[in-house]
Amino acid sequence: MARYSHSKMNTFRQCPLKYRFGYIDHIKKEEEGIEAFTGSCVHEALEELLKLKKEFDREPDYEKAEELFLKTWEENYHPDIVIRRKNVTPEDYRRRGLMCLGNYFEMDKSQDFGELLGLEVRLNFPLGDSIIKGFIDRLQRDGNTFHIIDYKVTKNDMAQEKADSDTQLALYEMGIRKLYPDAQNVVLHWYMLPHNNVVDSTRSEGDLLDLESEVLALIEKIESTSDFLPVETALCGWCEYQEECEEEKRRRTVAASRVEPPVEELVEEYVRLNEEREKLNARVKEIEKKLEDMKPGFAAVVKETDAWSIESGDHVLDVDVGMGLYMPGKNTEERKLLEKLVRNAGMWGEMSEISKFLVLKALETDTFGDLGPDIRERFEERETVKIKIKDRPVPGE
Repeated sequence: MARYSHSKMNTFRQCPLKYRFGYIDHIKKEEEGIEAFTGSCVHEALEELLKLKKEFDREPDYEKAEELFLKTWEENYHPDIVIRRKNVTPEDYRRRGLMCLGNYFEMDKSQDFGELLGLEVRLNFPLGDSIIKGFIDRLQRDGNTFHIIDYKVTKNDMAQEKADSDTQLALYEMGIRKLYPDAQNVVLHWYMLPHNNVVDSTRSEGDLLDLESEVLALIEKIESTSDFLPVETALCGWCEYQEECEEEKRRRTVAASRVEPPVEELVEEYVRLNEEREKLNARVKEIEKKLEDMKPGFAAVVKETDAWSIESGDHVLDVDVGMGLYMPGKNTEERKLLEKLVRNAGMWGEMSEISKFLVLKALETDTFGDLGPDIRERFEERETVKIKIKDRPVPGE
């Protein structure tokens, strides 16, 4: 049976080509990101700390946590650890790790989750024809209520909306319910260590059934994929497979002259027309700005003369000066502020533009009712073509 972890499935979601490099071609990288290294040191220190409490009934304290963290850091730090952020040093991350441990004690002292069942609890449970595997940082039980605790050292805090839609711990809940059939309630907890914040969430039976269907569909998609195409995002700069990705792009590039019939002239014509379009668009924006800049002058003339029109040579400008609502342009700071105010007023759902995501979600939940089939017909899957123009690389560069 094929085995899948949350990180394995999430890699496919992010970029199928990265998935192929890691899980099909099994390309291993020696380099390790400083964020992952810091996180592993924090996790190991907390695990050792809680083992002492469970096995020897020793109440953990920050000094012992600091000692364990620094020991792990010094023994495991290696030259292949990569820091991609500018103007940041290993010492900055070491201090960050210690801060996370300090926050842990502040956060955990107000929590009472009952009996400690295990640390780094290994999960292996069947789902369809596959096995789902994972590790729970900490599992506790209070009667028939189980608590799944996950430590996070990420830069960004977790919003409640994100916690309520998170699939990783929800998958772990599915495993715990199989392992402990008497579990009546399962609560998911994220210790956001850099932010001194604990985020809690629960799932309904319907939520878990929806997640099961989603995961099975994703696994089916993974196993039926034959061409693992790259997805270009802001995360590409952090990917460990950049060199392999560029090589794959070169391998999958065909010379236009070798295609039958040849399309070399068509390629160059496409590029020429695209450049012409960009120049025209730039010129249109320039003209539109000049026209807008001229309007206040004409408005001043008609207000001063009490006229309705301005005549010159063969042309007459009718100038209507009035008061109306101003709509800020898209992606401007004014527009963002306006959208925020509309959201706060609870009117975003009525005023926002049609979103593909929202339409598809409404179709899945049958929100459209009898209109669903008609709307779905207009959103049927069809071939799309996107083209991005880049300069041809110079040999040797």
